[in-house]
This record gives sequence, structure tokens and C-alpha cells, in this order.
Amino acid sequence: MSSTNLLHQLPSYIKNKGKEHKFFLFAFLYCLSFYLLRISISSTLELDEAELFRNSTHLALIYEDQPPLFSWIIWALFKVLPAHLYTILLAKYILIFIFYTSFYLILKDLRGAKIALLFASTLLLFPTYSYEFNRHLTHTVLVTTIAALTLLTYLKLIKYKTWPYYALLGILFGLGLLSKYNYFLLIDVLFLASLHSQETRKLIFNPRILITISLCFFLFFPHLFFVLKVGKSCLKQLFLKRINAENKNFFSLNLFLHTFLSCFLEIFLFLIIFWLFFRKSLSKSLKIVSYSLVFRYLWIYVFIVPLLTILLLRLGRFSSKWLAPIYPCLPLSLSTYYKEKDKKEKLFYVFCILIVTGVFLLRALIGFMPDLLGKRERIHIPFVKVSKELKKRFKEMGITDLRTIIIITNKKYLAANLKIYLKKTKIITISKILEIKSNKNAKIFFVWRENEGINKLPPYFQYYFSEIIIYPPIKAYYLHSKRKPLYVVGLAKVKL
Repeated sequence: MSSTNLLHQLPSYIKNKGKEHKFFLFAFLYCLSFYLLRISISSTLELDEAELFRNSTHLALIYEDQPPLFSWIIWALFKVLPAHLYTILLAKYILIFIFYTSFYLILKDLRGAKIALLFASTLLLFPTYSYEFNRHLTHTVLVTTIAALTLLTYLKLIKYKTWPYYALLGILFGLGLLSKYNYFLLIDVLFLASLHSQETRKLIFNPRILITISLCFFLFFPHLFFVLKVGKSCLKQLFLKRINAENKNFFSLNLFLHTFLSCFLEIFLFLIIFWLFFRKSLSKSLKIVSYSLVFRYLWIYVFIVPLLTILLLRLGRFSSKWLAPIYPCLPLSLSTYYKEKDKKEKLFYVFCILIVTGVFLLRALIGFMPDLLGKRERIHIPFVKVSKELKKRFKEMGITDLRTIIIITNKKYLAANLKIYLKKTKIITISKILEIKSNKNAKIFFVWRENEGINKLPPYFQYYFSEIIIYPPIKAYYLHSKRKPLYVVGLAKVKL
């Protein structure tokens, strides 16, 4: 390329770089703002965060509730950073930043910086990304980030056709399945869409694809083997609880429509809003580079693959967030039909800013003024106050060394949150009770939370220990709230 051509392209290059830096800066400030908001509201762990905190104490191929990858990440982070909610949230928002920026880079490669900026912003139209990511989701954040990196790697593979991208794709396939099992939806969508293009068919039916399959198998098989052998984790939950194989009413119209709408609700919302803004800017005849042709067919399988999954597995319930790994395929596909210079682009950016601002204000209102909206969430549970009251009670009993205490709870969520503030105390759930029954020297307490009432010990506690002293319950106002009912937990001591 001549120096004259380079000079002519320099202003465009600088302009595109400016858009890229703006998007990266916006994504960073977006993640930072929501991170600071969350930690300023409360240090209470949400359900998934509590699960990660519990799992971080050890490495395992399987855990009770979810695939292991995020637990491994948190385990590693806790080796160098404090074992606290702040570290879990830090990991989560770094992943969200990678998700948005990876998707932007895919679009930039396909259509240029301007359209990349526009279509990366359309991700905010999905409530899972704009709201639920910032409310409580964790494992879904990880699998969606890996999905975005997978799409980016697949694009690079189509362009360059070299074995390192086959290898990287296999690694991402394995990590994706280790993050959340619904990642298989993305693999299906990519495979089926690739059959439409001769260029991508050659990539799939190439001997090098064995590199991809081998690395994926190498990463995922140990976990799968233990799941099938031990019968734990989300796989069992998926196939035993979610599937209504013996439900005679599965194919009833009402149930099917409910499942269908639950599945595709966010997709329909996205399409309606996108259509209102850009219906005149889509063209089937738009010419695009050959390596992006496969992405034109992604939208078809965003509908077909989930629908076939529901029918083949006879799912009686399907949450729209389960489609999080394949949601990016929809705007990615639509970008290949989009003509530049739509007059409504600026209006759409304003709309996106309103979404971000609205979600931020709503989370702030719910967080700091739950009484105003009449909405209390788990983040409002006052575990700091409960922990302080427990320490005070133990001191009144003459117990100054917290290491001599064992606390048994009936909720894993309760155990994880207490452990943050009672680090020296061993805290277990009722399922581990047999492990400590032989410990004659420990001072054993029950701390429980029941909906039916707090003054009566749950019967499954009484089954293990007959001599029990029940103390007055611990009561505290919910965080940022001055209204009743209070948060109440029961306290009892086992007399061995």
C-alpha cells in the first residue's frame, strides 16, 4: 500500500480508534459504577455468591449446585485477595467488561467501528444483561462471557484458518461447558449456521477439527465422568427436575405456549424495540465480506435450537436467562443486514443511556430505600448485625475463643454469610452434622431460619440431638429499613 493511500486512510483510522476507546471507557465506567453501587448497599451474599463462597474452600470436579469453573476462579482469587463478597463481585464485573468489549470487537471486525458501537449497545435491550447481570446472576455472566469469546475466536478461525484457532476454540468449548451446561446451545447454533456456507463447512469437516474436539473432551470429560458416576450437580437437576418426561399434559396448548413465551420473551422484546428503531435500515441485498456470511444465519437457529430443546427434552419450564449464551447471536446476525447512516441512531443511543440510568437508579432505590418501594431482597438481610449479636451472646456465655465453637445451620446461604464475619468459627449445614457429633470438646450451636416461626426448633435438628437449650431468638432490622417484620434467626445450644 502506498504512502499516499495510508495518509488518506489515517483520519478514518483515528476516528475508528476514537470510537473504540469511547466504547471501552463506557464499558469500564458502566461496570465500575454498578460494582461500587452494589458494595455500598450491602456486603450480604446473594444465593449464587454464597454458593461460590462455600465452594471456594476446596477444589473439586463437581459441586452440589452448579458446574465448577466459576468456583475454581473464586478459589484462585481468594488465594491472593480477601475472601469476601468484594472479590466475587470484582471477578463478576471484570467478566461483564470482557463480555461487552469482546462483542464489540467481533462487530468491529465484521462491520467497522461505527456499526460495532451501535450493535454492541443493543445488548442492553436484553433484560438479562442490563438488569439481571447487575442484580444477582453469576454463573450466567461467566458462560455468556465465554460465549462472546467463542464467537470472536470462531470469526478469527474463519478468517485465518490456522490450527491455533482450532485449539483455542476447543479450549473455549470445554470451559464453556464447565461454566454452565446451557453453553451447548451456542455450540449447536454455530454448527447448524456453519452448514449454510461452503467456507465454514470446509472448516468443520477438516481434520484439524479433531484438535477442537480433543481439547474440549480433555477439559470437560473429567467433570462429566464424576457427574455421571456420583449423580450430583446441575446435570442431575436438569434431567430429573426440569424434564417432565412422564407429564401427560406436556403437549397441552396452554403449557406449551407458557413454556414458549417464557423462553423467547426477551428475544421478542429485543426484536420489537430494534424494529421500531431500525426497520428501514435492514437489507437482504447488502453486500458483506465472505467470511461474515455464516453470521447471517445465526438468527434462524436462535429460534430453532431452543425450540427443539424444549420439545426433545420435554421441558415443562424454561427460563429466558438460559438463552443468555446465544442472545448475542441475534444482534450479531442483524448487523450483517444493516445499512449505515440511519437517522435514528442518535435517538437509539439516548434510549440506551436511559436504560442504563434507569436500571442504576432502580437498583439504588431498591438498595437504599426498600421501605419506599416495599421491596426487600436478600442483600438487605443484616448478617453483620446478626454476627455481632452472636459474638455478644457467646461472650455472655463465657466463650471468648470462637475457634472452639461449631455452628450448624439449616440453610447453606445462612452458613456462607455467617462465615464472612465469623471466620474463626466452623460453620456447617445440617447435611454435615454427623461429622461433628463425635467432637465432645466443641461447643455446638444451632442457628436456623424458618418461615413457620423461630421459637420452636426444627424437628430435623431434634432428631440428631436430644438435649438442647433454646435461647431467645436474634432479631434485627433489615438493612436500610426501619419497618417490621424484623429478620429473625433462632439460636440453640446442644448439651452433650
